[in-house]
Amino acid sequence: MAVNGDKLHVVCIPFPAQSHMKAMLKLAKLLHHEGFHITFVNSEYNHKRFLRVRGPNSLDGLPDFRFEMIPDGLPPSDPSAPQDLLSLLESIRKNALEAPFLSLVSKLNDSSASGLDVPPVTCIVSDGFMSFTITAGEDLGIPVIVLYTLSACGFMGFYQFRNLQEKGLTPLKAQSHVKAMLKLAKLLHHNGFHITFVNTEYNHRRLLEARGPNSLDGLPDFRFETIPDGLPPSDANATQDIPSLCESIRKNALGLFLSLVSDLNDTSALDVPPVTCIVSDGFMSFTITAGEELGIPVLVFFPLSACGFMGFYQFRNLLERGLTPLKGPCGSLLSLSAALHTSGLSPQPPEKTLAAMEKWLELLLCLP
Repeated sequence: MAVNGDKLHVVCIPFPAQSHMKAMLKLAKLLHHEGFHITFVNSEYNHKRFLRVRGPNSLDGLPDFRFEMIPDGLPPSDPSAPQDLLSLLESIRKNALEAPFLSLVSKLNDSSASGLDVPPVTCIVSDGFMSFTITAGEDLGIPVIVLYTLSACGFMGFYQFRNLQEKGLTPLKAQSHVKAMLKLAKLLHHNGFHITFVNTEYNHRRLLEARGPNSLDGLPDFRFETIPDGLPPSDANATQDIPSLCESIRKNALGLFLSLVSDLNDTSALDVPPVTCIVSDGFMSFTITAGEELGIPVLVFFPLSACGFMGFYQFRNLLERGLTPLKGPCGSLLSLSAALHTSGLSPQPPEKTLAAMEKWLELLLCLP
């Protein structure tokens, strides 16, 4: 028997995008460390990119850790340019990779039968987006383990998406900022602060509709106020257009907010203390100007993760250095948005998604 004949042989095949490949490669290394024989399958496009960047011998591997490749079904393209994600997804959906993958696994098993130093394939570990491997495993009688290279939370989001959509719980109504600020306001109130919580008229009406007409009456020292968002009236059950909302905030919100804070200070004799501080969402940058004009300190609160905040904070620097937009297979936001919209995972057409992101970035880049 050959030296590796008694080893379990795992074929690992990632989705051909950088983060998926890196996650699968880490798993493959762990399996190899535990004694498995590994065949790692790249697309020809990504295999050539690896060789070009890391050198012609960089993927020679070890006797029991080998790299193979299969075509992705797309026409030849510039190896320094990102592939079109939508075309790649369509190629996978049409099973353009299934026949080459079947042929590769059969060849590996033929090598084993020929007495070469390759044990028969005993398992396939496949990226969850490469569903053709399940059919291949059934045809060949080889068990398939599906790996989703995203967080457990992200996986459950995908897994429950249809259910959430049917129940009308998605798309989300951009409420995460309101909820995060409300949690902070409650903590401040608990510590003795008088709170005025400012909603847009649109969101105020939505909260009243969902929670009842008296739900926002508040307490003597926790009150809700509203300002218009500058948009024409719309269906309270529909999602507002984010680019239009961003543009309206940029043009109209300062005067409306100044008027509200001035009114609060004018009523300070009526058991309402004067405004001593403004805590503002980081995307509502007009509040900084308002605070400067009124002589009131402003604290900026970003209701997103530290990692996400640093991504936004460094965006201009990344842009100037040419490090963004990303150059990988998933680097095009427009391509990704188009792919999600076509597959039904996103109700927004890609142009609107991209426009919304540009507006958010434009607002953020205007911050001091």
